Amino acid sequence: MPASDPLTRLPTPHKSETDKKEYRVVKLDNGLTAMLISDLSYPLEKLDQEEEAVAAAAADGNEDMEEDDGDDDSDMSEDGDESSGSDMEDDDGGEEEEDESSLKKKKLVSTSSGLKKSAAGLCVGVGSFSDPEDLPGLAHFLEHMVFMGSDKYPDENSFDDFIQLHGGSDNASTDCETTVFYFDAQRKFFREALDRFAQFFVSPLMKRQTMQREREAVDSEFEMALPSDYNRRQQIFGALASDGHPMAKFMWGNTASLTDDGKMSDEAVNKRLHEFKDRHYSAGSMTLTVQSQEELDTLEQWVKESFSKVSESNDFFLASMTLVIAGAKQRQSSGVLRPHDRSLQDGRLLPPVQAGPDSGHLPDRHELGDAADAGQVPQ
Repeated sequence: MPASDPLTRLPTPHKSETDKKEYRVVKLDNGLTAMLISDLSYPLEKLDQEEEAVAAAAADGNEDMEEDDGDDDSDMSEDGDESSGSDMEDDDGGEEEEDESSLKKKKLVSTSSGLKKSAAGLCVGVGSFSDPEDLPGLAHFLEHMVFMGSDKYPDENSFDDFIQLHGGSDNASTDCETTVFYFDAQRKFFREALDRFAQFFVSPLMKRQTMQREREAVDSEFEMALPSDYNRRQQIFGALASDGHPMAKFMWGNTASLTDDGKMSDEAVNKRLHEFKDRHYSAGSMTLTVQSQEELDTLEQWVKESFSKVSESNDFFLASMTLVIAGAKQRQSSGVLRPHDRSLQDGRLLPPVQAGPDSGHLPDRHELGDAADAGQVPQ
């Protein structure tokens, strides 16, 4: 590897003897660490051929649909009330040919068993414990706002649209000390998807005009979490936490907390949002994992091109040390739990924001919209 390359290769992790994947860990000059996973158990040449076959089958399917629409229009008589027996026979024959053609295309796609989705996930070493006292839920709010376009891809939710268009999915979650983003997509479109993903951390727009919609989304997630038994149990721990301990914070956020109960303007909140991102979303606090049916050198080049532009902030290390020192002092003074009671009726005492269907955690970002449409989200 040339000495001028803006990365360092770290020791290769140990793996099982039966694991056919190849691994590489690299650290970019900006401090971001990435694990690259190459799955070449299926020959690359065959993968390229199968992708072309699938694309051709999809294109033929679209053409057939257009032709069918044209045939339907031409088959209709001017009077619209009579059809000959021969026309009906032709229609039946056409349907049989169409069914046979569809089966061939489905068989073609199903035999392309070597293709797998590619995926990536990035963990930022900051979570709700770092929320400012006057803006609880800011870390969770930031997780939502980075999806709202970037300098390179300015359209709102363009990442979600791109991923869904190409057969993938994406989600994110905020925990006490980490925030995680992840997605998967078809191999053919993974390079562009990865670059779009990187822009969350390079130059997210986070416009003031988009804040209210995302604030309402955060509020809806908060309302959905209230009836959960898991969250109620965690609420007790928050209620018993000592004064000043981060576990006592309101970590989810809602429309009231993210405007400081109406005392802070959107302009001021937006400024604090950008400051929080600039301080905490530092390359040195990020770990990335990328897996695809590509060679390790290819994945390394993609990561280097897209993620080397993530900025490194010295404030991140200062903030981390501040939390460590504060935590040590807290343990020396009074410990985590405090003896006196605190009202458990305050719904704002909720546990960290996480994802998972069986633990009372956050719903999927896309499922949330479906639930709201179905009237399942309390207003």
